[in-house]
Formats: sequence, C-alpha cells, structure tokens
Amino acid sequence: PDRPQLLQESMSGDASTACFVCLSQAPANLTQSKFSLDFGEVFSRLSTQPKRRRPQHRAALARSASKLLLQAEDVLKSGGGGKYRVMREAQAFDCRQQLAILKALCGK
Repeated sequence: PDRPQLLQESMSGDASTACFVCLSQAPANLTQSKFSLDFGEVFSRLSTQPKRRRPQHRAALARSASKLLLQAEDVLKSGGGGKYRVMREAQAFDCRQQLAILKALCGK
C-alpha cells in the first residue's frame, strides 16, 4: 500500500506515532484550522496492528548502544562522515540517551 514515509513504521506496527492538531482562534486562520481538524479526524480513524516485540536483556542493549556510540565517535573524531556527518552526530546523541536511560532505570 501507498503510505506516507513519515507514518510507514507506525502503520506497519513497528513504531508509535502521536499527532497533535493545532488550531488558531484568529478568524483569518479559519481555513487552515478547518483543514487541520479534517486531517485530525481522518488521522484518528487510522488503525494499526502493533507487533509484539521480544524482550531484550539490558546488558545486550547497553553493549549494542556502546558499540554503535564508539563507531559514531570514531568517524566524528577522524573528521569523516561527509554528507552523513549530521546523521552520525544524531546517532551518537541517540546512543548516549539510550545508555543514560538504561543507567537511570537500572541504577548501574
């Protein structure tokens, strides 16, 4: 099926998506607010089939995030990455967040 790229993982059950519809009280924005409400109504009727995920050990998650963080940092330290540098920076940030969350949850 033809799905917007933004919603593809949510529609397939691989991810969750939240949608916030913003409106304006200004009379000049009536048309845009109406379109927003129409979109929100259609979006609220979308159905997804969430997939059950197998549990993963915390240690395995931490190892995976640490390994990926080291790879990203190595590329960034070497000045490499080219047009993908921003993606590597985001990857490193994500890994640091995952490790911080695991540490906060597990106290280790």
